[in-house]
Amino acid sequence: MTDETSIDSIERRISKLEQEVYDTATSDSENKSIETLMNIHNRLQSAVTGREKITTLFSKLDDLQKYLDPSFKEHMTLTETAKLNLILLDAAELTSETRQLIANYDNLIMSLSKQFILWDSMLNEIEKGKIQKKKIPSS
Repeated sequence: MTDETSIDSIERRISKLEQEVYDTATSDSENKSIETLMNIHNRLQSAVTGREKITTLFSKLDDLQKYLDPSFKEHMTLTETAKLNLILLDAAELTSETRQLIANYDNLIMSLSKQFILWDSMLNEIEKGKIQKKKIPSS
């Protein structure tokens, strides 16, 4: 696209915007938007002139916008090796955590099994005692 067609396109867009904002009934709306924007720009420039802190802040706005852009994180370049290392590190941590959880599960099941075996033997002893007590009086 050439510069002239770009400028023509921008002028058409501004003209359309002016028609929507100022309505077609206004006869001198040709340059009204641009004049208003230039007036605001000039007022801001005169207000900022001589104030070094504000001028410095305005110069840093581009950097701030770059850092606030949501796609900034994607533009931070990590080498493929670094990305692979991060993935492998995460996988290793996940594997380690999984193994620890499985070991905890196994220990819990083993403890419960031992407890159930103990209770079963206690119940068997109690049942044998009751059976023997019933046999003793009947002899």
